[in-house]
Amino acid sequence: MPYVPREGTVQATDIVDPGVADVYYSPSVYVNNVPVALWQSPVSGNSVLSLLNLPAAPPVADYAPNPEQIANYKAAKQASQANPESFYIAEGANAGTFGNLTAPMPPGANTTDPNDLSGNPANMPNVPLANGDSILGKLENYLNQCLQQAKTGGWKEQGGCPGNPNIMHCFNQCGYPPDKLARIGQCDDVAWCAAFAGTALQAAGALSLSSLTAKSYSDVWFSRGAQRVPLMDPSQWRRNDVVYKESVFNGKLQGHVAFLRGVDLSTGHVALIGGNQGNDVCVGTYTSLHDIRTVGRAWPVTAEFDKPILGPVPYGKYDPGTR
Repeated sequence: MPYVPREGTVQATDIVDPGVADVYYSPSVYVNNVPVALWQSPVSGNSVLSLLNLPAAPPVADYAPNPEQIANYKAAKQASQANPESFYIAEGANAGTFGNLTAPMPPGANTTDPNDLSGNPANMPNVPLANGDSILGKLENYLNQCLQQAKTGGWKEQGGCPGNPNIMHCFNQCGYPPDKLARIGQCDDVAWCAAFAGTALQAAGALSLSSLTAKSYSDVWFSRGAQRVPLMDPSQWRRNDVVYKESVFNGKLQGHVAFLRGVDLSTGHVALIGGNQGNDVCVGTYTSLHDIRTVGRAWPVTAEFDKPILGPVPYGKYDPGTR
């Protein structure tokens, strides 16, 4: 018996009273030529076991999509490009025109491996906090700053390598540097809405995920502490709430995560600001209120944002959702 725990006390390292008693080893007491360990009453201090130089736990191997996942992603990408979801660009570099949402679900969406959904490693270093007095204020400022950069081409995809620096920064922040990203696709040609969402949340000091999968913001994010907002009561939705929407094109799933900017219940239009919307950052208006699967937040709603966002949202004269 190496030590005796005192009832109600947990062993720990570097505390004054761990509540354990060490075995006292005597080099001078023998029984049949075998050294004897003599019992000693409990004293304050660390157990000998806690002072052992135990090896560190091995790191979790980096997640690498298997060939089937990569094939599924490429097939979904082809399907989404062949029949993309149309949306009206309400604010951004091409405001007043229609764009296409062509992002398929990245590899990882079709497995139960937690690393597939939440990313590995789970680190997002060196993201400076945006200005503001609250998480919501910082998030608002960060998103608006990105939108202003986008109006001059700062977030437009380059369609391959080396990729837009801002987009590649988002991938890197989520634990996907170029060499790891190359397992999935070519630089900023990989779906990046979740990488943008994670970086924006991190910049605001909010709970974020190191994930490339939009769907992780419909399950993993909530399992880690985010709050679900009632899906069937849009009057409780607030500006910059995180929205996950899902649709199917040509039999392939297409997921998207973005931040809420407006809801028009009379038309079913939803305004979202996010990345990878028309291969850019913009405020897009979608005709897909019923495609929203989850709405959530991971911050207290301050007074300036605690108001419904229901009402008309900008939309063009031609509505591709009615075709």
